[in-house]
Amino acid sequence: MNNLSTADLYRTAYNNDAPDVLLKKISELQNTLDQAKQNPSKNLKAIPFYESIVGAMKYAWSQMIEQDQVYKQNQFLKRENDFLKEQAAYLNNELNKYKTVEQLTVSGELNETIAAVNEFLKNKLPNE
Repeated sequence: MNNLSTADLYRTAYNNDAPDVLLKKISELQNTLDQAKQNPSKNLKAIPFYESIVGAMKYAWSQMIEQDQVYKQNQFLKRENDFLKEQAAYLNNELNKYKTVEQLTVSGELNETIAAVNEFLKNKLPNE
């Protein structure tokens, strides 16, 4: 069997392989438990101990998987939130343009403004 030292386990956990490593260790301990169950009278105290450890390890593994899923969902939601913020800023900018036109229309200054802009552009742009 490939037994990892504690340092190796920590190094592996930082590589985001911790759930896989834990699953391997659960499998190894489950094999030990199965062997102990073959001779229950000799391993009377070991069997409940191994069963409790295997149970705790399975619970820890499921929590690791759940935490990874929550992390990935949070990353997705962050990207979606950033996109929606950009869209909101763009739409707010577009809305302000329409509000400006609406205000000019309501005040009766739209045609004057268009004429002034055309005159300005006519004087500033080179004649073609």
